[in-house]
Amino acid sequence: MSAEAELGRLQQDWTNSFAQKDAKACAACYTEDARILSSYGDKAHGREAIEKTMQEWIDGGAKNKKITDLELSIDNDLAYSMVAYSEDYDNDDGSVYTETGKAVNVFKRQTDGSWRFHVNVLTSDNSSST
Repeated sequence: MSAEAELGRLQQDWTNSFAQKDAKACAACYTEDARILSSYGDKAHGREAIEKTMQEWIDGGAKNKKITDLELSIDNDLAYSMVAYSEDYDNDDGSVYTETGKAVNVFKRQTDGSWRFHVNVLTSDNSSST
């Protein structure tokens, strides 16, 4: 399988795990010393902190998460991608709010040849989230 296909599968595994509300499986997609920097909350460093962040996001009610690839570059054991994302939230009045944003992901190939997220930086398109 090509590195591009492996990275696509990793991203899909993460999205599926999030949809299944499995924070531990989401966190397993990251390196042990990964970092998340987000306009949605505190930074997270390390898989344990990332699992906590994933659980907070899941508990926040995000659903129907969609990720659209904008750019991908692979160089040996490092890769980066830029993506657009959207996710829905139910409002108290029954309407649905869609949050959108962009993310830059850095991936690192592991010693077993698999890929993991190493750095994830998210930015909201909506000024009220920043």
